[in-house]
Amino acid sequence: GLDMLHTRGVPGMIYPHAARPSLFWDGMYEVWPHTRAFIAIAEGHREIMQIYGYPLPIEVCGWAMCELRNWQPVEVRNPVKVLFAPIHPNRNGWLHPTYRAYNTIVFQKLLETPGIQLTVRHIMSLTLNGIWQAPGVSYMLGTTKPATEQIDEADVVISHQTFAFLSVARGKPLIMMGDDMRAIAANSWDNMHWVAHYDDYRELLRYPLEAEAARSGRGLRAMIEQACSENVGAEWRERMIG
Repeated sequence: GLDMLHTRGVPGMIYPHAARPSLFWDGMYEVWPHTRAFIAIAEGHREIMQIYGYPLPIEVCGWAMCELRNWQPVEVRNPVKVLFAPIHPNRNGWLHPTYRAYNTIVFQKLLETPGIQLTVRHIMSLTLNGIWQAPGVSYMLGTTKPATEQIDEADVVISHQTFAFLSVARGKPLIMMGDDMRAIAANSWDNMHWVAHYDDYRELLRYPLEAEAARSGRGLRAMIEQACSENVGAEWRERMIG
């Protein structure tokens, strides 16, 4: 694989498959010794990687996952169309129990939130995501392939990692979830790794609105209204999407 390409003189550079800053080398994995550089999406990604000590050059190439749109304020009304994309299992159906618990907590709050029309975009079964069939909720089965059609149709998106980044790139009001937990990289319990320096850059990574901060459905409704009317993520977008 990579070693064969190296012996043929092919330069090796790494580009992330996800939209979140790459944390795989923060105490998780060794850097392939023949890597020339890492190609980051935005300056905020480079800053975070430098904080945790990525040892090689980091070049910024810009956002390429979807067409960029300006932020779109939403007139607050009843109902507000909310798209909830929970933290999804990997292709083997594995999801860390803490992430599944985040999904359950946020979903329960959404069921108690007044004045919303809730759609859930889930990958794999509802059970694996820690959620369930509830009256008045629409469900759609998604895939891990980046898609923006459902994002564009919503008023507000509540999600995590790549789907959340896509939402901000499309100019959609967003409430993030799950960044309070120290990040992991894993496909199963057998190969789970925690990042080593999350506290050093947690605040740089965090989006201004986090679903876990809402203590009730009414609190989440207030957060939704703020997301609709205030461009709270402008600075975050400049750093993380560019």
